[in-house]
Amino acid sequence: YRLAKKVLLADGLAVTFQAISGLGRGALSGGSAWLGALCYTLQLYFDFSGYSDMAIGMAKLFGFDFDANFEYPYRSASLTEFWRRWHVSLGRWFRDYVYIPLGGSRVSTAKCVRNLLIVWLLTGLWHGASLTFVVWGLYHGLLLLLEKYPLKNLLPRIPAPIRRVITFLCVLIGWVFFFSPDLATAFTYLSAMFGAGSRAFIDPTVKYYLASSWKLLAIGLIGCGPWVKELYARYVYPRRGLQIVFSAALLAALVLLCVPYMMNATYQSFLYAQF
Repeated sequence: YRLAKKVLLADGLAVTFQAISGLGRGALSGGSAWLGALCYTLQLYFDFSGYSDMAIGMAKLFGFDFDANFEYPYRSASLTEFWRRWHVSLGRWFRDYVYIPLGGSRVSTAKCVRNLLIVWLLTGLWHGASLTFVVWGLYHGLLLLLEKYPLKNLLPRIPAPIRRVITFLCVLIGWVFFFSPDLATAFTYLSAMFGAGSRAFIDPTVKYYLASSWKLLAIGLIGCGPWVKELYARYVYPRRGLQIVFSAALLAALVLLCVPYMMNATYQSFLYAQF
């Protein structure tokens, strides 16, 4: 299953993202830009969580147990919750070795703001010495500060499903800085997303790419939540015989699907390996 997350979902979504991100400024409509960003958002999750899970599984073969590095982050109802669920090991390291030694949140408001901004500046730089990563880190730092102070009393009043959508969109917009080679490209892409281009928001280009990727997007949006696991635990796991047959059949099917993709030119190296 973890290999399938990488080979079938992440690599499949990467094809659409790369095609859209390669469009010239004049050819990028708002709909295409949002579709490309959505593909990258899901691609990064399935790529990174897939090989993290595989590494955890391989370590278990040698007697080592590690906690999951991803806990369904895209179902988060706030940015604070998202960063408790995304890349858990990195978040814990910055918390234990940077944030808490600086005083954490048990200091004055001004110092807490300083501590958070330092942590997120360093988090951005950890990914690369580029202004795009610095802006990405500070973007999340500022959003977390908004949640912690001005919006602290407002957010709990908003229904959880709406907060999940808002959080997902905030994360998606942040990934634009993450995947862009420079700030000019990032702002050009964002301007297209918010309708600053000359093309219609929904144009033939977005219809073409949506027609070829909607199935992967649907599977990805369902797969990034806990629903499949919950259904398995409820209906399959309690029945030992069904569990064995179902697991064996699923494993065989996924292997048969993954091998051809791994052998042809569409297979791509792990996206997050560069970090």
